[in-house]
Amino acid sequence: AAAITMLPLVAQAQAQAPGVSKNEIKLGGVFALSGPARLIMEPYEQGIRIVFNKVNADGGIHGRKINWILDDDGYQPARTVAGVKKLVERDNVFLLFGNLGTPTTKAAMPYVDQAKVPYFVAVASPEAISRYTFGLMANYDQVMYQVPKYMLQKGGVKKLGYLYQNDDLGTVGRIGVERALKELNMPLAADVGYERGTND
Repeated sequence: AAAITMLPLVAQAQAQAPGVSKNEIKLGGVFALSGPARLIMEPYEQGIRIVFNKVNADGGIHGRKINWILDDDGYQPARTVAGVKKLVERDNVFLLFGNLGTPTTKAAMPYVDQAKVPYFVAVASPEAISRYTFGLMANYDQVMYQVPKYMLQKGGVKKLGYLYQNDDLGTVGRIGVERALKELNMPLAADVGYERGTND
């Protein structure tokens, strides 16, 4: 919703920009539409698609319909970078909207900065965002700081363990968890990592 409200102003100001024509605004998105992470990603993609369809049914943005072009990265950072490059260089999108995943987002950010293409991440942005990357909710380190504090102070939890993904996502979350536990003077009872994309 936040990005949709910005689009009319941006598109009007940059009517000659790549991906913006008299009748269309081309957006690009990279999601895990295959693999184990698909079950998490699909609802975001479907929800965004419903909103864009509604905007188009209501006449679009200043008469321009949103054309949202998707690429599947399978939740693999190298495929994210390839997908983002294809959307920018081949499909000529105006902006990127809808990536999901900390490791995939972080992998694409250097290219996005170089290409100077706005990059709206569907949920949280990584802890270190770039000049052109915008998250649509709090960073994971902030979330994972608040959750343990609430669980231990108000939720009746006595011990806390951390199950994390062995990549940037787990690292970002751990920053918040450890900060919260340090403030509460409480050790982490257990921590277990798992590999991204595992079915185990």
